[in-house]
Amino acid sequence: MASRRGFGGFAVAGAVAAVIAGGSAVALSQGEDAGGQDAAAVKAATATKKKPLRGPRGLRSPRGLRGVPGPSGATGPAGPAGPSSSVAVLDDSSAPFVDIPSGDENTAVLVATTQLPAGAYVIHARLGISSGTGGARVVCRLLAGTTQLDRSILTAGQIAGYVSQGEMAMMSATTLAAATQVQIRCHREGGTSDPFVYQQQILALNVGSAATTKVAF
Repeated sequence: MASRRGFGGFAVAGAVAAVIAGGSAVALSQGEDAGGQDAAAVKAATATKKKPLRGPRGLRSPRGLRGVPGPSGATGPAGPAGPSSSVAVLDDSSAPFVDIPSGDENTAVLVATTQLPAGAYVIHARLGISSGTGGARVVCRLLAGTTQLDRSILTAGQIAGYVSQGEMAMMSATTLAAATQVQIRCHREGGTSDPFVYQQQILALNVGSAATTKVAF
């Protein structure tokens, strides 16, 4: 019996020696895995990596102070022109006729007027003319203050070649730098009796811009 145990011991020792002689050695102890780690230590390390429980939500912080205003932006393009307005004056029905005496531009009689505030305007004026018994040359002017905007001439009379009644019209586009009196003034050149005007009116339309250019037709 003793020789068998000895032979068995020699066999195990020879096997170990053969493995060492082959260039590698394997030694496993109870409780270790092939990677050489302790199973209990791995389990403990895994347990510590679990996500911790989330605590309660904290209180909301107060609102911060308002920031400093930024610089002003660039100026935008000009908008479209606004709606226009108009001013009109008509003859007074209680005094429909105005006699036009002989004279010149310095003595011309006022037949219609209106006050316009500063601005740009297209102005239209008209009036009817009825002649006297003789022929006469009636000259009427449209004025802004003392500046002539337009002029109209009509030869009227109760004789052959003349008209007994007619109509005169004037117009202009102008810009007024300040409040200005717009007028129609008329005078007669020649003739023996005074013609008269009626249904005189001035219509002024306020616009965005206005100017009159004089040209030779």
